[in-house]
Amino acid sequence: MKLSQKLADFNTEVNASMPYINSKAAHLKEDSGQVTQGDNFLSDWNIKYPLYVSPATHTEQSVFDINELYSHFHPFIAGVKQQIKLNKAVTLTGADISTLHIHVDAAHRGHVPRPAFAPANSVIKSTHLVAKIFTNNPNPPHEKETAMPQDVAKIDRKLAVVGSADPAPKPEQYDALETVGYTIYDLVFAPEQEGARAYLITNYENARGEQGPPSVALSFIIS
Repeated sequence: MKLSQKLADFNTEVNASMPYINSKAAHLKEDSGQVTQGDNFLSDWNIKYPLYVSPATHTEQSVFDINELYSHFHPFIAGVKQQIKLNKAVTLTGADISTLHIHVDAAHRGHVPRPAFAPANSVIKSTHLVAKIFTNNPNPPHEKETAMPQDVAKIDRKLAVVGSADPAPKPEQYDALETVGYTIYDLVFAPEQEGARAYLITNYENARGEQGPPSVALSFIIS
């Protein structure tokens, strides 16, 4: 069974962004029809995605179904975010930017400082070929907060996978993953990577894409 990191990231994103849009519909100037359409997409997604990730129901049909839904749901979400971003009647808050994973042009929103500290990372749950990661603010008293730190818009991620007995990877062995706008997310691995050791490095980014210092590499065995 091979899972897609793209779909895992999207699953995390929509299960954060759609409830947020519902709760902030008036502030974000979202009409009821668009909210209902998003809710319908999310309900369908939350039926089909568990079938896709479960070894018992991961079939050609469940893979087809989730990718077909993604091909419609992803552009819908992208369009909603673009509409919110370009609506001059909406004043975006830090929570809006981070929760909806909206890229903000510096010329429109002003400059915020480059993040001054590195995040910390931990594995909070491990299932077959999936590790749930919590990237947190290590500064007291914020260690358990799931919200992004102030002035942080995204988390940049780099991942390397090596043999379980191999030395720690060199910088060129890391592959960049898509940045995310949330602190809890899944990393998914291929069946042939089971038993190998993964290394994750993260950085905080501001809305201009300026990165703060990198985290210490988190390493764990892929089970």
